[in-house]
Amino acid sequence: MDNGYIILHDTYPPSEEYINENRCGTVYRLRQEIESDPRFDSITLPQGCAINVGLTIVRVKPRGVLPEYQQ
Repeated sequence: MDNGYIILHDTYPPSEEYINENRCGTVYRLRQEIESDPRFDSITLPQGCAINVGLTIVRVKPRGVLPEYQQ
């Protein structure tokens, strides 16, 4: 969706202990893929969620040429 956002949670486990299916699982791998994909803008807030396990906000980069003040 143009101008839409996806919000993912549990994307920044604070320790290896959190990488299991009953906690964050492996969603951090999806975050890493999104961050390296040039089609997307993303930001990850490592703390601030209920138990500080990360929140990632993602959007498809706008199409076309943006004015300088929006780049």
